[in-house]
Amino acid sequence: MPLTEEEVLADMFPNLPSTIGRPHIALAMLKRGYIQTIQEGFNKFLGEGKSCYAEGKSFSVQETLDKIHQANGLAIIAHPHLINDAKTLKQLLEMNFDGIECFYARFPKESHERWVKIAKHRNWLITGGSDFHGEIKPNISLGSSWVDETHFLPLKQHFNQVSGNKEERPYQSLLKSSSQSICMEG
Repeated sequence: MPLTEEEVLADMFPNLPSTIGRPHIALAMLKRGYIQTIQEGFNKFLGEGKSCYAEGKSFSVQETLDKIHQANGLAIIAHPHLINDAKTLKQLLEMNFDGIECFYARFPKESHERWVKIAKHRNWLITGGSDFHGEIKPNISLGSSWVDETHFLPLKQHFNQVSGNKEERPYQSLLKSSSQSICMEG
């Protein structure tokens, strides 16, 4: 099954960084008729232990958090709804994250409430995502999740005011005043 790097890059989203992942390779395989579905590509070739699988270098969660914070980034737990291992989830929730993805794709509202409560308790940012990946995940539409302005503004503030202050991140003051007003109302 001949497949070049150029072919894989040609099938990726235009104007995006050229980091190639297994989903991009599966998409290129699909477009060239080597497989019938993206999932088949993983099941037969790209999944762990399969002939085209290449194990990457792994980093601990703490190493990753440290690098994100050193770069003045925000570390967010993505897709907590999909973490089935209670021990792993508990460990993640005890770490120095800045936020958690509370709103995810088309999950029902009641599944979001747990994560919003955790975020408010930990004074974390609340984010959301559709998990849209274009042709790689055609069953998930762009915009199938949302975050209201109250939750978006601290992210925007951080983006606009990234600083070297590692003691208190720029969004913390917004979260403190926001959680105080929520508590006073409730």
